[in-house]
This record gives sequence, C-alpha cells and structure tokens, in this order.
Amino acid sequence: MSKMTPMMQQYHDIKRQYGDYILFFRLGDFYEMFFDDAITASKALDITLTKRQAGGGEYAPLCGVPYHSADGYLATLVEKGYKVAICEQVEDPALAKGIVKREVVRLVTPGTITDPATLCENSNNFIASVADLETEIGLAYTDITTGEMTVKAFTCDAISVIVDEIRRNQFAEIVLPDTLRQQDALFAAIENLSIPLSFRDKRYFSSNHARAMLRRTYGEYALTTYDLEDKPAIVVALGGLLSYIFETQKIELDHFQELKYESDHAYMTMDYFTRANLELIETMRKKENKGALLWVVDRTKTAMGGRMMRRWLEQPLIDKSAILARQAAVAYFVRERIVRSELTALLNAIYDFERLLSKAVFGSLNPRDVYALKQSLAALPSIEQLLKYSEDDFLIQKLVRFHALDALFQKLDDAIEDDPPFSVREGGIFKDGYRAELDELRAVKVNGVDWLLKIESEQREKTDIKNLKIGYNKVFGYYIEVSKGNVSKVPEHFQRKQTLANAERYIIPELKEIEDKIIGADERINKLEYQLFQAIRQEIVAHSAAIKGVAQDVATIDCLAALGDVAQRYDYCQPQFNDNNIIEIEDGRHPVVEQIVSDGAFIANDALLNDGDNLITIITGPNMAGKSTYLRQIALNVILAQIGSFVPAARANLCIVDRVFTRVGASDDLFRGQSTFMVEMQELSTILRYATPHSLILLDEIGRGTSTYDGLSIAWAVVEYIANQLHSKTIFATHYHELTELESVVEGVINCLIDVAEEGDQITFLRKIKRGRAGRSFGIEVAKLAGVPSAVVTRAKQILKSLEASDIARKGVSTAVHSGATTAPKRESAPDNPLLAQLQALDGDNLTPIEALNILHDLIRKAKQSND
Repeated sequence: MSKMTPMMQQYHDIKRQYGDYILFFRLGDFYEMFFDDAITASKALDITLTKRQAGGGEYAPLCGVPYHSADGYLATLVEKGYKVAICEQVEDPALAKGIVKREVVRLVTPGTITDPATLCENSNNFIASVADLETEIGLAYTDITTGEMTVKAFTCDAISVIVDEIRRNQFAEIVLPDTLRQQDALFAAIENLSIPLSFRDKRYFSSNHARAMLRRTYGEYALTTYDLEDKPAIVVALGGLLSYIFETQKIELDHFQELKYESDHAYMTMDYFTRANLELIETMRKKENKGALLWVVDRTKTAMGGRMMRRWLEQPLIDKSAILARQAAVAYFVRERIVRSELTALLNAIYDFERLLSKAVFGSLNPRDVYALKQSLAALPSIEQLLKYSEDDFLIQKLVRFHALDALFQKLDDAIEDDPPFSVREGGIFKDGYRAELDELRAVKVNGVDWLLKIESEQREKTDIKNLKIGYNKVFGYYIEVSKGNVSKVPEHFQRKQTLANAERYIIPELKEIEDKIIGADERINKLEYQLFQAIRQEIVAHSAAIKGVAQDVATIDCLAALGDVAQRYDYCQPQFNDNNIIEIEDGRHPVVEQIVSDGAFIANDALLNDGDNLITIITGPNMAGKSTYLRQIALNVILAQIGSFVPAARANLCIVDRVFTRVGASDDLFRGQSTFMVEMQELSTILRYATPHSLILLDEIGRGTSTYDGLSIAWAVVEYIANQLHSKTIFATHYHELTELESVVEGVINCLIDVAEEGDQITFLRKIKRGRAGRSFGIEVAKLAGVPSAVVTRAKQILKSLEASDIARKGVSTAVHSGATTAPKRESAPDNPLLAQLQALDGDNLTPIEALNILHDLIRKAKQSND
C-alpha cells in the first residue's frame, strides 16, 4: 500500500511485531481487526466482514467485536487454534496529540486464558514447560488463574512417565525450547499428544535466565527456600515457563506465592490407562462427567472445592496419618448433619477466591467482582463459629488463617456499594461517607439545581429585579439574564457577557463557582471512583498470600463436608487401615453403578486379598455377568479410602496401596496406529515393570487380542510372574478357564466365579462372587440374550460341540504346563533347529513382557516360513 493513514500505519507497525497472533486493535468501544486477520476472524467468529479506508484510495478488510464482550470471542478463537494479541489505547484520546498511543498489553494463548466465564470453574487450565538436560528432564506447570505452580523431575529414560503426567493433567498448552525438536524420542512423544505447543528461543531456558525468573517471582532466596539448588532441570523448566507468562501477560505475578515440588512418593501412582479405565473424572466412551466417580462424590459447593476434589481423586494419599486426619473430619460431618447443612448454606455464598484474585492481578477486576469477594469474606466468621467447637484438630487448623483477611473485609465493607455497577468507569461503586471529596462531588450533582435557585432568589432580592433569572448555554455556561427595562438596577460587579434584543446576560463570581462544581461533576466523580477502585484492587493484590491460603482452607473444608454428605446419603462405611498388606471388603459396591441402577438392584460382593493364600484371585464367568464392575469397584473403594473418604461397603479393612494398575477394557488406539492387542501389551508391560508388593493389580481378559494359545500362554505366564516375582495383590478376570488350574500349582492363587442360574436354555446373572471355577463361558447364551438371530445361535451350538470334541486344551493344560507351572511343554526338535537355538540363547528372567512378545512373534514368523 503506497500511503497509509496514520492510524493504519500504527496498526501495521504493531502487527509486524506479532505476526503469529490475531491483533485485537482497540478503537473506541471496539476491538477491530484488519487485512488477513479480519478475513480469518470473521470466518472463525461468524461475524460480518466489512472494509475501512486505509489510505491512498485503498480499503482494508475489517471486522470488529465490542470490547465489553470480547472475552467470549477470544475464547472461541483460542479454542479454534489461534493466538490473540490485545492492543489497547494507553492514553486518553481527549489528551492525545495526534494518533492515540496504543500498545499490546496481553497475549492470549490456550494456556493463558484468564476470564473465569470462559473456563470450567471446577477444573484447572494448566500451561506447562518441559526442559531436557543431559541428566534429567524437568517439568513445571501452573494455572495462571489460581497461581498454583508445580514442578517435577524425571530420569531421561522415563519418557512414558512424562507422557502419562501430561495426559493426567490435561495441559492446555506446553512451552518448549526450540532445541527440543532435536530430541527425537521426547519431542515425538509430546507432539503425538495433540496439545498446542509454543516454542521459545533456547536463551529463555538457560540456567542464568531461569534463576533470574525464579528470584523475580518467588524472592531473592527462592532456590534455597524451595530446595532447588541441585535440581537444574526443574529450575530451567520453571524459568522457561515463567518468562513465557511474563511475556504474554506483561505484569508481575503477585499471586504466584507458592511453589510445590511434587515427589512420586507423596501420592498413590495411577498411570493414564488406569485412570481412564476406572473413569475417575470422565467416562471412557462419552468423555462426560456423568457416570464417572467425580460425578458421585463431588457435592462441593465452591469452585475451589470442585477443583480440589478432582485433584484428590487423581492423587490419593499414601501417608496413613494424613489419610486418617481427613477421614476423622469426614466422620465429624457424617455425625453432625445440622452443622453440615448450615455449612452448606454458608459455602453456597462463597465465590471463587482464587480466580477473583487473578482478575485483580491481571487488572480485569470489576466492581461486582469486588462485591463478590466482600460477600465471600463475610461468610468466614460464621464458618469459623460453626466449626471451632468441632474438636477436630484438622478442621480447626483450617480456620486459623481466616482472620488474616479481617482488615480487607472491613475495607471492602466500608467502601463498596451493595449493588455496584459492572463497569469501573460508570461511578456508583462506593458508599456515601467513604471519601469526603466524593461525597462533595455527589452533593454538587444532586444539589446543583437547588444552589442555582438559591442564587437566583438572593440576587432578585438584592437587586429588586423581579424577573431576574438564571439560564445556561454551551458558550457562556450559567448566566444571569436581565430585561432591558431593568438594566439600570444591575450592580457594578455583574459582568456583561452577551447582549440580546430585549435583555442583557451577565455572570458573577458566585455563579461561576457553582458552575465549576456542577459542570463536569459526573466526569470528576467517575475519575475519582476509578482511582479509588484501583487502590482497592491493589489492596486485594497486597493480600494475595492470605487470600490464596484461605481459598485452600475453604476448599478443603468444602471437600470434607461433601464427602461427609456422600457417606451419609449413600450409606458408606468408615474404612479401617491395617499394616498387614490385607484388602478386606465386606459387601462392597461400585459407587457409580449403584447410583445408575434402580434402587436396591445392585448386588454387593466381598473381596479378600493378602500376601499369603489370597494373593491372586482368578475370576471366571460369562460376559455381562459383572466381572469388570467387580474389579473396578475394588479399586474405587481403595481410592476413596485413600483420599480420606468413607467407602461403599458394609465394612472395609484396607492396607495402604502405593499403586493401582488396571487392564480393564481396551479400544484401538487408532490415532497412534496401534491395535487393541498392542495397547493391551503396553499397559501390561507398565504393570509388570512398576508393580510392587504394595500394589493392587486388576486384569480383565489379558491376551484376547491374539490367537487363543498365544493369549492363554501370556495370561498363564503373567499370573506366574506376579505370584513369584512381584507379589502384588491381583484380581484376574478371564475367559481362559484353563487358568483356573493355577490354583493347584501356584501358591497364593485362588479361584472365584460369577454365579449364574441356568434353567433350560435360559440363564440369569446373579452377579454374586463365590469360590470355585466356572464350567463354561455361556457365550452363546449371552448372544441369545443380546438378540442375535436364533439361526445363528443354533448353528453356534453345533460348532461349539464340534470344537469341544477336538479341543486340545481340554486334554489337560496342567499336564502341558506342569512342573511347578514354570516350564513350557517339551517337544521333539531337530538337533540343528535354528528356532531351538534361538530359544536356548534367551535369558528368560531378564526379558521384559514387550521384548518377550516381540521374540514370540518373530519365532512364529520364522516357524511359518520354515513350513512353507
């Protein structure tokens, strides 16, 4: 474009600095977009595309959105993969000499959205950073709307663990050094997760830069305060993340008060597959909350409590004293229903402390937000009064920090009107009596007319001019008008300003003084209230540490009361804990399924696992009989117990579990191009690598994705390995009835079945677990129940009889795999058989499951080739 208008030149100069962003360019009451940004945004937002004179007789494509409703449009653009730069007018247009000065004040990306209205209130919006050093990999992540920052370190070969951590936290965005693209394995693993990635120059991930960022955010002695001197990968990841947040938000992060170093030994470990299989947060199929464990137990009343309950479910405790402290508080709320009811009403009045604080920090706080904070603080004394006599040390400890906000509440209560406006520039925010200057200005606005009438009356009396009157125009302001016939009576101090055909107009000092007060009173009121509001905002920011502390305490109380409500409402029991590695559940129930089925229809079941005779339970029985539900309910009982909750059972005596593993159900991981069987084997590999004697393993139908004999062999070997090497408490549901013979040859293995009632060709699922082994799978009967055509069912029965007559497995698997269940059946081999030589060279004790599987497939391939 040959010659741009000055405003369009300013736009181009700013846009050039933010080429990867859609530029929201503030013009009056709108954010406007031009050129390619306008074309892109108009399509993404479904808004009108128009044009504007750009200079030189040319026009620029244009679209715009109102500034007061911009957050929704921002969220839409970010959700569709765009990043946005917010460019504001940074000087008063009335005072500007030439073009109004404008600057980019904030960059909006998936991980830096700050408007609570566009975020899910019960979950975090995490942004993360990863740094790969030679010795370890560092991870840092935060929700900038709450200020919580977490850091972790991993060994360089633990890529699968890092990926699992990323999946668990569902990061909205990951910031990476551009050099990480060269780390093929780690970068490929992260890239495959389809999370928005932002790359930064490596200098932002240097040690010196990172240390400077830590000192700027957490204080001069941050490295020693948080024990990070010997954790270079964490420091670099944290520094890279902080510098990105500073650059996008362009403010000091005053609400980043705490830094949490998360150890793998602080919480129960559950990998991504386990959490997905157990449906802790969302269902596997529909990816929705209803039907997940969180749906049942999250009866919290505050947004902060909702986020905390989610974290508790994802990170059950393994410290018994911490578990019992929570449990005792839950027990208090179970007993004290009236207290719980009153507390619920108080919690309902509390808004989101953490995100209100972040709005204050980011400068987007409005008067109604401050009023919401005031109302929330007003509830704290009543909560304290309600709980301080609970005699529960854990609860009472959560009340200690409440008084740190007494002064702030008093300040807000004295200042803020009960029904303030939304906008900070409309006035009407502050109470009468809060500031004398403001009261005077308001008096001028309200009483101005009375003052004018008083001056008019006084001057009539003094001059004896009965028709003297006060008027107003935009040229002279307020004036005194006297008719021509009374001009001789006008005092000398009257100053003539205008002559009309039949009258003269004058001004006097008293009138101009009142005019100065009246004219612009609204403007001065709004300006003063804006200044006072900014002072209030700074006061709130100054209390960041106290607000965050109280927010966590309120959230904890909210969660404990919610668990008490759930326990009382659904008849949960208070679990006991033992140090004998025993899991014993009497009449256990699935917490979700029992809420979905009709009243009383759920069948409760017992469970007993220990490190002796009941180490591994093999369960057989038909599909649809309830095996998967039984497996999941045991895990969910354990998880609930270790967050401090009561559990859905008549009685529970549990040990502390360090890890829960599940292999329950699978679907093809088509995105990664991996079959059901490969996914199953990867999950199994993770289990066999990391399980300990204090772990709980739940396996359902291992080996079904391959041939019958491959699958049976893998399942048999897995049971042996768990029993002889891992000693982990395990429940193994299977269709391989041959596995039930392990009870007689492997110590610690017992058989159970899902009971079924047979009457002719009809079967009824009793859904009751009992000792013993199922005689058959009832697969054809299940097919009939499912509505498979009768011709197919009849033919299936004929085929089954034929197969059963020749089934080698029915001729005695225990004979084929006997000798302590540790050796495979022997077969004659040619002396120089290369397959035999390959087998003899293997070190079976040191093979991983995946390595063993790959070798098995290789041997099968070679065997088939030798037969061709």
